[in-house]
Amino acid sequence: MKSIPFIYSGGGKMEKIRVGYACISVTTDINTNRICIMKNAKDEKLRSLIKSNINSLKDLILYNIEKNIYVFRISSDIIP
Repeated sequence: MKSIPFIYSGGGKMEKIRVGYACISVTTDINTNRICIMKNAKDEKLRSLIKSNINSLKDLILYNIEKNIYVFRISSDIIP
């Protein structure tokens, strides 16, 4: 596991740098934002999309842990 870099924040205090990203990973092919239009929003279709998005979110979280990325914002599009 890589060590987390530190920055000097003044007064002799060192702070950990926490780097993350918002919502969409552009370096993987993991997609957690599958959506549908209202006319196609049938119960079975929505359940399938939600299940797929949540399974992809699990994969993305595991990827983030592997890459030491601990700050991540989950998109509100995960549940269409």
